[in-house]
Amino acid sequence: QQHNKKVMLLLDNASDKDVTLLNYIPVALPTKLNVNDYPVIVASTWHYEIVAQLRTLECKHFCDFSLTGLSKEKMSHQVFADIEWLHKRLADQDSKDELTHIANQIDNKKNARRQSNYAQYHHPQITLKSGDTVIDGGAFDALSTVAMLPHFACSLDIHAFEPELKNIKQCEKNIAKHDLHQCITLVPKGLWSEDKTLFFSSSEQIHGAGCNVNSTGDIEVKVTDIDSYCAQYDLSPSFIKMDIEGAEYEALIGATKTIKNAQPYLAICLYHDFDDLWRIPQFIDKLVPSYDMYIGHHSNVWFETVLYCIPRSN
Repeated sequence: QQHNKKVMLLLDNASDKDVTLLNYIPVALPTKLNVNDYPVIVASTWHYEIVAQLRTLECKHFCDFSLTGLSKEKMSHQVFADIEWLHKRLADQDSKDELTHIANQIDNKKNARRQSNYAQYHHPQITLKSGDTVIDGGAFDALSTVAMLPHFACSLDIHAFEPELKNIKQCEKNIAKHDLHQCITLVPKGLWSEDKTLFFSSSEQIHGAGCNVNSTGDIEVKVTDIDSYCAQYDLSPSFIKMDIEGAEYEALIGATKTIKNAQPYLAICLYHDFDDLWRIPQFIDKLVPSYDMYIGHHSNVWFETVLYCIPRSN
């Protein structure tokens, strides 16, 4: 609709949605008849299952844009060159294999994603000691924040950023439940390239997604940059983690001085925007060329791909 294309019908397997409307568009169960009324566009996390069902229903015209639709860049020789650069830049064969798996996923060759053999955000080469400062971008419910303490088996100074009010309340509950106020500072803001206020789409507006930046979003939140925050509180982080629903690139811009000076371990999500797959590693490479870079994948579907940057001296 945003590109002046008329959507004639939405197909959904839930029987209670049959003969209903969504944004004035009819919703119906897929059948051998209606899947051939119009060309079908697939855009879903469950695209493999949907494609298999369309084939069973003998659908003649469909396209799966579930992943490539996330890209802001048109596929070009430059994009291929950027991905080839990343393949060469990665530090181990496992990471190179992950990149190949991503390519196979996009090409619909296999409905299989292997997972890395370590916990998300916790690459085995990331080691912290008591008193180290951690910037946790995208705390969500703070469960992954809380999990850092037993994982690293030490007392850390964690600054957890979360912009959405509903999630902030859950963070407060989980931090209190584990009595970790002395270790975790909850910051009710998002991360960005500067200190300002932005509109976000809440998890209520985009089902199944975290709070993300959107000019037509339903909530207004304050954001800040890591450089300003660290300068204000005299922090030199040993580890920066970002899972911030597509704001990673902007937040890295706002962490330029900190990353250059402190050279912390980094765990940065690559999957919210397909272009991040190469532009985030390239941006970090310009800041600290000596980082060893790894890619880990932490789910059996396309999301939860993380870039790990390890200072080479470690």
